[in-house]
Amino acid sequence: MRVSTVAWNGDGVDSRSISGVGFQPELVILFRDDSGVSNYWRTSAFTGDLAINMGQGGTFADIIQAFETDGFQVGVNANANVLNGSYMAACFLDNGIGGRLAVGTYSGNATDSRNIVITPSFQPNFVVVKGNDAGLDAAWRSSAAHSTDDSEHFRETAAGADRIQAINSDGFQVGLNADVNASGTAYYYMAMGTAGGNFAIGTYSGNNTDDRNITGIGFQPILAIADNITTETALSWAKLDRSVTADAHNFGGGGADSTDAIQALQSDGFQVGLAAGVNENLSVIAWFAWIDSLGGKSGLMYKYWG
Repeated sequence: MRVSTVAWNGDGVDSRSISGVGFQPELVILFRDDSGVSNYWRTSAFTGDLAINMGQGGTFADIIQAFETDGFQVGVNANANVLNGSYMAACFLDNGIGGRLAVGTYSGNATDSRNIVITPSFQPNFVVVKGNDAGLDAAWRSSAAHSTDDSEHFRETAAGADRIQAINSDGFQVGLNADVNASGTAYYYMAMGTAGGNFAIGTYSGNNTDDRNITGIGFQPILAIADNITTETALSWAKLDRSVTADAHNFGGGGADSTDAIQALQSDGFQVGLAAGVNENLSVIAWFAWIDSLGGKSGLMYKYWG
């Protein structure tokens, strides 16, 4: 799997090309670096000028409009390219090897224990599903964090059953909950595997100690995400190598950037502070980390303004 990050300063111009990624992505996750507005993602399964909320919400235009040979195109939505806004994105590509990344869409049919077969076919370690409806939450499941019929959300909402019920050898299984399988609703998914060595997942127990180093990942990530899956009263957090301002950025949308969350990306992992979402005492924290398959960042390595 190829992974690259890029950053740009908003200019308020529609249909703007964001280049320097190094490849044409299959998945882009977009962050605003200086505000609490929502994060959005788009995959190659989307048609038209649409991107979808990472938390609760449907699809919107003028955010991630299209994928291009060396990046992607953004519109004039405040979440993507408002004048003087500060933005970052993480971009992903399976790279033709298979078993690393799959994206797709399906239509809900309100059938329990429904198996979704992904293409390319492999057993993923991380699955995210989001329905195209303003009232639906994104659901996620990790092979390192879940063994029962439960999956999580990327915001302050408790885990629940009947969403992503299991990870299968060729995809994943969904239940009856509207977040993943309401009749007639369009759903989008991303599924990732750790087989390539540049994506790692795990858990640790929070200890409420500041400046705590989470090590043993095996590389210095360019993107890390952490989420408290015990109390679920705290926001999940992401940190990109292109971050200019805060320690970390809300991942589910709707919350402001924060200090004391994921504070730094380090040579063998990342550092967390005291925020409940990443280090609440005795809570189980699930984490995800990525580096590019070529061993480093592609494109604009130190250039923050594209």
